[in-house]
Amino acid sequence: MDEQVRIELPKEGETFGVWVKTNGTMTRVDPENGTDFELEQLRTLVTDGEGNHTIEIVDCISDPDAGLIMVLNEEGKLLGLEFNLVATQISGFYPHDVIVGNVLVCRHDGVK
Repeated sequence: MDEQVRIELPKEGETFGVWVKTNGTMTRVDPENGTDFELEQLRTLVTDGEGNHTIEIVDCISDPDAGLIMVLNEEGKLLGLEFNLVATQISGFYPHDVIVGNVLVCRHDGVK
């Protein structure tokens, strides 16, 4: 069985995000402008650069004090995107909901 390498999620004062793909890989991503994630970068990460899809930002409720948000493709379920187990675990939504598609996890102040 392949061992997954886990990347730390951002803590207070850190500007990076973690790109969580449906295959379980987690990659550290820095804002292109050095300070915060902008719309075009977010769209590219969560929609694989295809189309002009709407993004959605939700609070991660698994640890409310962590101040983390998740950016996802708002139309992901309608488009039939693949289930994202790692993102679902980070979100804290299961068993009431699941996350599909690639997502970005970052701090509230990481998106302007």
